Order: sequence, then C-alpha cells, then structure tokens
Amino acid sequence: MNFIFNITAVKPLISLDTSVLQVDIGKVSQTFLKTLVEGIKPGKYELKKVGKKRSVSANNYAWYLCTEIANKLRSTKVEIYRKAVGEVGRYTEMYFPNPKAMESFEEIWKRNGIGWFLVPVSKYVAHAYHGSSVYYTDEMSRLIDWLVDEAQGLGIPTMSDKELLVMIGRWDRDRKRMG
Repeated sequence: MNFIFNITAVKPLISLDTSVLQVDIGKVSQTFLKTLVEGIKPGKYELKKVGKKRSVSANNYAWYLCTEIANKLRSTKVEIYRKAVGEVGRYTEMYFPNPKAMESFEEIWKRNGIGWFLVPVSKYVAHAYHGSSVYYTDEMSRLIDWLVDEAQGLGIPTMSDKELLVMIGRWDRDRKRMG
C-alpha cells in the first residue's frame, strides 16, 4: 500500500532500547489518517521523497473528493458519486414499451458499475446514466468541477485550477493510450 502525504516536521526520539521517529503530516482527514495507521504494520519500509511532478489520476481525485464530501455530510462516497453523475453526467434517454421492460433493463444496466443507473422520468421513459469509466475529457472535467465546487462549499481543500488542468490532461492521454 502506498501513501503520499506532506511531512511538515520530523522529530527523532531516541532511548537506550528503541528509536522512534515522530512525523507531523499536518492537517489531514480522519479517514486518511485511519487508513494510514491501519495500513502500517511491523515490517520493512522504503521512505522516499516524492518530486513535485507526481500526478494524481482524475479518477482517484474524484473518488477522494467523494469520500471527503461524504465524511462532511455523513453520507457515503457512492451516494456522492452517484449524485455528481446525476447532476452533470452523461445519460441516454430510453423509451420502454412497459414498466416491466424498464425494470429488466435497469437490472442489466446497473451491472456496468456504480455510476450506471436509471432515473425514471415517466412510466415509460428513463434517463440511463453512464458511469465515469466511459467519460470523455470534457465530461470528466465537468464531474470533477462539480465535486470541487461541492468540496469548496464545505470547506474541503482542493487542487488549484492549474493542477486540475494538468491532471485532466494526463487522464485524457492515459485514457487514449489504453484505447
């Protein structure tokens, strides 16, 4: 498991029988800290400095924001993600001959992933939302912009506009390479 965080201070504590390295990582979310502490077990570790050019994938950043927003709102990251997809995501308007056909289609559709869901508009019409795994750059950018706005409204720190542009660009290049 890899963790990337800023170290703001280091203090060695040395006694006759042991050495302890106290590390101040600044203000982080309780979720991150809990995950970090649970992930560290006795063993051998490599500690290395990360350069400034590291990239965060757009997908990981979106899920990070979903988690942080969910923590603030006492919700789940999945509920926040689905809300974001429902607010700004891509959908296909579907017409069904009867309500049973809509139910059957929904069962199949949602197997694609968490972002794939149906919102009924009427008895025979529904919006079939597509998960972000198939988004184009502008769609992913819109999803992250919505999450950033929500996060900032709740006082959650976010990336700068410049960092977001670089990250979305890298995400688009990676997506195109994978086909």
